[in-house]
Amino acid sequence: PAPQTPAPSASPSPSPSFSCPDGQVGFVLTLTTDDYPEETRWVLKQGDNWPTGMVIASVDYLTTYTKPQATYIENLCIEENETFMFRIFDKVRDGICCNHGKGEYSLALNDQEFHTGGAFKRKEQTTFTAISSYSDTNTPPRIEVDSTNEGEEEELSSALPYIEVGKETREEDSTSEDEEEDS
Repeated sequence: PAPQTPAPSASPSPSPSFSCPDGQVGFVLTLTTDDYPEETRWVLKQGDNWPTGMVIASVDYLTTYTKPQATYIENLCIEENETFMFRIFDKVRDGICCNHGKGEYSLALNDQEFHTGGAFKRKEQTTFTAISSYSDTNTPPRIEVDSTNEGEEEELSSALPYIEVGKETREEDSTSEDEEEDS
């Protein structure tokens, strides 16, 4: 007998690739590392003030991302209708794209991508409200992207796919972990 091909299933709206309990939304971080994955770390906090926000998840330098140009997917269930801050750091202040590999990252809620990035210096922060569904013309409320770096006055606030910031030399970041958390 011929092998059976499963019938395709159609869904009116995207469903997450993993399920969360009622009152929570599926948050997905897809991160492709650059040539120096050990220089990348990130933190997800609940709240709208970085110093007082509650850490929901994080990865540290050197320990989590070890393969250059590899894609990692992080799935988390987060509280619906709450404000969150996602901050990604690069230890030598050259981001994850484009001088040393084509690293990038994307953030999604219930498999609906709402931000992509990679071209930043020391850090980039995205503040967003976790809602369960939205369309391309109705992005989630309160998406703010801040790619400012020390010594820069300009604040970038946008939901554009890539935020390009100037090039930096590969020099170790002397900022301590604690200072980085609070700034």
